Amino acid sequence: MNAMNLITVVKNNYYVLTVDQVKNRAYMTLMGYWKSQSEVSNFIPDIEKAIRKVVPGFTILIDFTQYTGSSSELFNMHVEAQRIVLKAEVSRAAEVILDNPVLKMFSVAYSKESGLSPLSFKNRLHAERWLDLYLNNDNL
Repeated sequence: MNAMNLITVVKNNYYVLTVDQVKNRAYMTLMGYWKSQSEVSNFIPDIEKAIRKVVPGFTILIDFTQYTGSSSELFNMHVEAQRIVLKAEVSRAAEVILDNPVLKMFSVAYSKESGLSPLSFKNRLHAERWLDLYLNNDNL
């Protein structure tokens, strides 16, 4: 990830959405614990805003390393976010999850419901390198 190429779309206490238009990649970093819909009421519109900055065939890296989870009422919102990514024609998805069996269980459930199948990593650099394997060399 080249910080010079990153465009921060949204940054708040709950998530950071950035885009690298050179790599045609979106980054979603989730943080903290999400108690209610009202705390993250702009999450879906913000994802749509970020996705408009990439083109079909983009990749996405979802980072759960700073995320401690959310209430069950937010399950459908996570699924909707993944469906938006799919509809925008993501080519590959990677997620970074540390050794947290509960978060991993929820991630699997979101994926099963939405159809998005990210490959899981425990290290952001490894996820980034895996996604880079599928870059069109003309983009670099």
